Amino acid sequence: MQSSPSKAQNAINQLKEYQNSKAICTVDLELVYEHCDLGTVESSVDFATRIKQKYSSLSSIICNAGAGTFTGLDWLKACQQIVTNPIQALTLPNYKLQSNGTTSADSIGWVFQTNIYGHFIIAKELESLLEKESQSSIIWMSSLEAAKCDYDIDNDFQFIKSNYSYEISKYLTEALAIGLEDHYREQNSTIHSVIVHPSVVWSSIFYDHLGWLLDLLMAISFYFARLLGSPNHLISAFLANNHHVKTHFQSPLLQLAEKDNGKSFVLVPCPSGTGQIINAFKNDEIDVSLALTESLLAGIAKGATEFKFVGTYIESPLNWAVITGANAPYTSIKDLEGTTIGISRKGSGSEVMANVMALQKEWKNPPKFLINDNFAKLRQSVNDGSTSCFMWEWFTTLPYVKTGEVKFIGNQLTPWPSWSIVAKPSLDRSLVAQFVDNLDQAVRAFDESRTSGEAVDYVAETFNYDKQDVQEWIKGVTYSKSHLRVVKKSVVESTLDTLVDAKVIEKNGEWDISQFVNRDIATVE
Repeated sequence: MQSSPSKAQNAINQLKEYQNSKAICTVDLELVYEHCDLGTVESSVDFATRIKQKYSSLSSIICNAGAGTFTGLDWLKACQQIVTNPIQALTLPNYKLQSNGTTSADSIGWVFQTNIYGHFIIAKELESLLEKESQSSIIWMSSLEAAKCDYDIDNDFQFIKSNYSYEISKYLTEALAIGLEDHYREQNSTIHSVIVHPSVVWSSIFYDHLGWLLDLLMAISFYFARLLGSPNHLISAFLANNHHVKTHFQSPLLQLAEKDNGKSFVLVPCPSGTGQIINAFKNDEIDVSLALTESLLAGIAKGATEFKFVGTYIESPLNWAVITGANAPYTSIKDLEGTTIGISRKGSGSEVMANVMALQKEWKNPPKFLINDNFAKLRQSVNDGSTSCFMWEWFTTLPYVKTGEVKFIGNQLTPWPSWSIVAKPSLDRSLVAQFVDNLDQAVRAFDESRTSGEAVDYVAETFNYDKQDVQEWIKGVTYSKSHLRVVKKSVVESTLDTLVDAKVIEKNGEWDISQFVNRDIATVE
C-alpha cells in the first residue's frame, strides 16, 4: 500500500530513535523512503525500476501488506467468542466484517493486487539484484488468519466476491511463497522464498474502525492473552522478531535451532561479523555467540567485559581468502603492501587477519583500512578501486571467484582454532551450560552424519552450494573433539601473543586466563 510522505517520515524518525537506543545489531543505518502504491501495476513497476537504478544488489525484500476491506465488527459473534474462547477470540476472531466487490484502478481485485500481485511484480523485477548476493531472501509476511475459506479459484480467482478476502490473500501468499521456493531450488538460484508471520501484536491499523477507546482495549486485551499463556501475543513488535543470517560453519547450530523451535533460544542477525557481535554484547542485545576466536580475544584484551569464553566450537583454522577486484592489477599478496584494505568493521576478523598477514609477510608499513560494513560492499569496493583487497572466508567467497566477479590471489590460515563460544558472565550458569551441552550433542550428530553424506547434503541444500565444494570444505573442518565446554590455556595465550606481535593489542604483564574464560562453565586445560 502507499503511504504519505509525512507518515513515511514519521516512521523513519521512530526507527532512527529506536536504532539510536542501540536495541538492535545495526550501526550507520540509512533509512530511505521510496513511494510505492501496491494498488497499481504502474507504481509497482516504477518502484522496482528506481531500486534497480539506485542499488547494485539486494540481500532481502520483505513483502508486508495487510490490506483488507474491513467495515466493522459483528458484536453478537464477538461477545459469543470472547465468552466461550477468549484466547481464540483474540487470535482468530470470527467477528470481523469485510465488504466485497472492491477493485483497484487497474480493475483488479484490490486486496488481491495490494497483498499479493503488487509484491509479486516487485519481487520478479528485482530478482537480478537478489541474485548478486551469495544468499538472499524474499520474505513473505503471512498471518495466523491465513485460510482458504470460500475461495473459488475457477470462478473468482481474485476473490472479489468473497467476504473473506484478507484471509484468502494470506492463504494465497503462502502458496505463492512455496511455489517460488520450489522454482528457485529447481533453478539452483541463490534466492530463497520464505514465509513468516508476525504473531499478534497491537498496531494502529484498526484505529479508524475502532476509535481510541476500543483501540486501547484491544491493546490491553493482548497483554491479557499473553498473561493467560498465549504464545502468539507479543509484548513488543520489535524485540520478538529476530532471525539469523545462515553460515555453513553454523550448520549444527542451525539444526539445533530447528529442533529447539525457539523454546530456549532465538537467533539474532549480526551479518557484519565478529565486530558487530562484540558491539551487540556491549549493547546488551545478545547473550551467547559463536564467533571468531581472534577477534573475541582482542575485544576482551581491549577492555570488553560483556562476554567471556565458555567453549571451543571449531578446532581447525579458518582459511581466509585474499580477494581483489576482477580487473585489479594485483597478482600476489606482496603487491598489497602500502595499499588500503577493506574490512567489515573495526575489531572484525577481516581487520585482525589483515594485521596478522602483514606481520607474517614482514610488511614494513602497517595496512590502512576502509570500513565497508558487509560482504557485498567489500566486493564492490575492490571492483570500484576504493580498496585493493579484502579478506573473507574462502568457501563463502568461492562462488564469486567462479563467476569472475572477484579475483583470488592468496590465502592466510589462522594459527589458532577458528571459532569459539562466548557468553555473558552475568547469565545463569545452568542456562549457558545447558545451551552449550545441547550444541555439543548437535555437533556430534553432525559429525556422525559425515560418513553417510547427510552432512554434505544438509549444507549443500541449506546454502545452495555445489556438493563437490561442500565435500572439500567439510574435509578441512574439525569441530571440537572434546566436549565444547573446554578452552585450552595455551591456545588463548599463544593467540594473544600473536595479536600483540601484529600490533592488534598491547600486552601489560602476564595474561590472566580468568579475564578471558568463565571457569564456572568451561574447563581450562
